[in-house]
Amino acid sequence: MNPNLIRTTRSVAVILAMLLSACGGGTGSDPGCVTLDPTRSAILPSCAMTSAAGATALFTTAPAAVSIPAGGTASFTIGGGVAPYSSTSGNPAVLGATVSGSALTLMGVSAGTAQLVVLDAVGKSVTISATVGTVAALFTTAPSSVAVAVGGTVNYLIGGGTGPYSAASSNPAAAAASVTGSTLNINGIAAGAAQIAVVDATGKSVPVNVTVGTVTALYSTAPSTLNIAAGTASSYLVGGGTAPYLATSSNTAAVVTSVTGTALNVIGLGPGAAQISVVDAVGKTVSINVTVGNAPAMFTSAASTIAVTPGSSSNFTVGGGSAPYMASSSNTAVLTISVSGTGLTINGIAPGSGQATVVDAAGKSISINVSVGTTTSLYTTAAKAIVVANGATATFAIGGGTGPYLATSSNPAVLTSAVAGTALTVNGVSAGTGQVIVHDSVGNSVAIDVTVGNVTALFTSAPGTVSIASGASTNYAIGGGAAPYQATSSNALAATASVAGSTLTINGGAPGTAQVSLVDAVGKVVNISVTVGTVADLFTTAPSAITLASGAAPNYILGGGTPPYSATSSNTSDVTASVSGTTLNLRAIAAGSAQVAVVDSAGKTVNLGVTVLPVAGTVLDVEPHGAVANVGDVLTFRVSGGKPGYTVSVNNPSVAAITAASLSSSGDMVTASLVNAGTTTVTVVDGAGATFGFNIVVNQATPLMRLSPSQIDVAESFLDPLVFNIYGGKGPYRAFTSDLQKSSVTVSGTLLTVGLGTAGTRCFPSPVNPADPHGTYDVTITVVDSLGASATSIMKIQDNLNSTVCP
Repeated sequence: MNPNLIRTTRSVAVILAMLLSACGGGTGSDPGCVTLDPTRSAILPSCAMTSAAGATALFTTAPAAVSIPAGGTASFTIGGGVAPYSSTSGNPAVLGATVSGSALTLMGVSAGTAQLVVLDAVGKSVTISATVGTVAALFTTAPSSVAVAVGGTVNYLIGGGTGPYSAASSNPAAAAASVTGSTLNINGIAAGAAQIAVVDATGKSVPVNVTVGTVTALYSTAPSTLNIAAGTASSYLVGGGTAPYLATSSNTAAVVTSVTGTALNVIGLGPGAAQISVVDAVGKTVSINVTVGNAPAMFTSAASTIAVTPGSSSNFTVGGGSAPYMASSSNTAVLTISVSGTGLTINGIAPGSGQATVVDAAGKSISINVSVGTTTSLYTTAAKAIVVANGATATFAIGGGTGPYLATSSNPAVLTSAVAGTALTVNGVSAGTGQVIVHDSVGNSVAIDVTVGNVTALFTSAPGTVSIASGASTNYAIGGGAAPYQATSSNALAATASVAGSTLTINGGAPGTAQVSLVDAVGKVVNISVTVGTVADLFTTAPSAITLASGAAPNYILGGGTPPYSATSSNTSDVTASVSGTTLNLRAIAAGSAQVAVVDSAGKTVNLGVTVLPVAGTVLDVEPHGAVANVGDVLTFRVSGGKPGYTVSVNNPSVAAITAASLSSSGDMVTASLVNAGTTTVTVVDGAGATFGFNIVVNQATPLMRLSPSQIDVAESFLDPLVFNIYGGKGPYRAFTSDLQKSSVTVSGTLLTVGLGTAGTRCFPSPVNPADPHGTYDVTITVVDSLGASATSIMKIQDNLNSTVCP
């Protein structure tokens, strides 16, 4: 017998005898008693009970409400309180449960609901509500291969499986993925490729291959020739090509290598040379020649304590020391271990525990404690994408995987993260974005996208007070806040409310009142007061037949019907119509006629006939006086005054194309299609030979959100509404003006209309700039989309002192 073993056995026997004597022969219940654990050859306390003072409260990583498919299982951890733990199902025909140590396993027996109570040794309890039923297979409407432009976003639906869902990208530098409810969002970050894994709450996954923009050639930041010391590790960036990447070493006794995402890891093991080959998903290769110095002490990439699932294998690296290596298991019924070169494999056979030992040729050894049992996937209670305010802290739970856990931040200047046990803390440092990655001890990871700073406030196009007839329905846009949205009514007999995506629908029921509350995913609320009942017929104070002088702009009152109201003109060249609240605004543009239709939100209509009388002896004019826009835009300009019979020409048709070379009447429109970047002059000549010229500046189009025209020049005497196009961004849009006296703004879809402001005119009572009597006054028009992006345009109002329209 080994003399060291004899001495160890005798020492343990002496210590045991002393302890048994202190306990009165080992039969008492003194909490100081100890026992010998024969499986670990260690002296352990024999009394499991400890004082409850200061102990952690009983908890489980299972959520308060859990869904399990019939025939399926879900595993969680129990902690805190006083062990041992137990569990009781309120409906064993629906839900079964077992407790083994700190492991809780739920088993779906048949469709139905049940409550499970988890108890500790002193009667403390935690209750879990479970729903058991057949779950459809996890799916997404995304195709197996998706192409996304750099900066672009595509959205698909997720269904089946067991919610909530999450998504992770194999290459976040190329493509980012997030889940909002049951919507998968894929964002193109930079040219490259990635695989998106859509995962449900039970770990089921569906892959989606994503290509973003034009893929660059495969590269690595590692030099082509690399010298490293034995026992050291270096990390370099891999990019381009088509992810995922793989790296191999031609001499694993000298160098081992691996790729994690876009990080190339190189470890020098012992003296020698090797060639590292980095390969992308389509077989492109980059080679690196590595020379290694003296060998380090023996090591393995496995943690000192690991967990393995029965029937599965975990692979690690062994290096240093003196190759070759050997391995043995202390309990082959529970686990086996093998070594091939520098590869170490541990196989889980059956539930239990054991010790894996690796020995090098010089007799140096490393021991790894292995626990074999059912484990859940690494997870965190944080959503895939979260928002944290500047200076704020958010805390979430971590579970599954194999502890201990670690969290890292991709952008410490914007956010930091920390882990204490199973608690994850995310701290907002400054406005921006970043990613928190949670790791377990065997290399599993979960990524969380974090936005730090303020987000656009929740809003709706519905007014604060809505009147609706019984049986009628109205729709409004929703934006800002954090989707998904919900809507509730305080009186469902009078009014009901529902949300479909970004649309709020309010339905009128029985006469009465109700408050509709629109709520976003983080609890922000917008309230709307709703009155339901018999509504008076839609009416206006305008007569059914109206005669106006050219340039006149009368206002009329609207009432009855179901607000909000809108108005359209059948001939905007002669008459324009708009609504502000309960006011109908008409504008006589040029001699002619039009039918104006006033409509409420329930579709009721009042029709008005408008005739505009001609104005004699007016000077030739074209409005606007000029514009700045982008290639591909189409602009319109109105010709008025002078003598009818106009001709139109452009001095640079390669920049702008004019659709009509001649016009017959005052008030007719000139349409310019912008085809190339540059500047051109459009000239209008009337029947008496009078001329009017104006410039159009054309810029190259941009993919960013913009307003067109980006600049427009008008005379102060010009009173017509101006229409701008909104390109890019994500609706619904909101508009603002820097001068409410000189302008008002309304948005309908992607059209922004700039009308007159509270002054009712664009005229100036005195010169804008005494030093420049014909100077301009700039009004900035701003549009903001639902994500907070914005674009602006400048309306330049020219002071024309000789105007007969202005006072």
